Amino acid sequence: MENKPYNVLIIDDSPEDHELYREYLSDGQTGNYRFIDAYCGEEGEKLYQANAVDCVLLDYRLPDIDGIEVLKRLARAQEIVPVVMLTGDGNETVAVIAMKTGSQDYLPKRVVTPQALRRTVERTIERTIERARQDGKWWAFSVSDNGIGIPKASQDKIFTIFQRLHRDEEYEGCGVGLAICQRVVQNHGGRISVESEPGRGATFTFTLPVPEAVEQEKAA
Repeated sequence: MENKPYNVLIIDDSPEDHELYREYLSDGQTGNYRFIDAYCGEEGEKLYQANAVDCVLLDYRLPDIDGIEVLKRLARAQEIVPVVMLTGDGNETVAVIAMKTGSQDYLPKRVVTPQALRRTVERTIERTIERARQDGKWWAFSVSDNGIGIPKASQDKIFTIFQRLHRDEEYEGCGVGLAICQRVVQNHGGRISVESEPGRGATFTFTLPVPEAVEQEKAA
């Protein structure tokens, strides 16, 4: 990321979590952050509209409205919303709904570490900047996990059908999932790639051309 201040809006009703996120992000060497604090959804929405926010750390459980409703309101005002949704224990249903609603990433609070939070915030800001730079001819989608990660030297192999990096007794699988993903994306004229480090999860990004019907609708 560029060495410039980035505004991080924290929407969370826990003062302790505010302090924790500030501490985690301030410890890093790659980011320069300014923090804006909101303790309920309504306040967070107003501060988001009043400030140039680069990333939002949004708690799912808030005292007035839940995080999904806040996310929906932010998404109405801006096509690309730089939101990271956080929950207490981790909830797959909430994660899926958040990502479909427009969240750029999702983290359970119980697994948040300084490294994970910094990496997620940096990735969210970079992804939002990149998507904003696009000329509107492509859609970009990213999916992240917190798994074992993939070594750099093996990242090309994972898209080859039946190619596996581990034995069956280590991790289950048949080596076809990512190959199918690549085939589907390529058949639609897009590309798929991965960014990962061992022990730090992986982010898969794929692009698809904007359908002509959507372009015509925008031009009308």
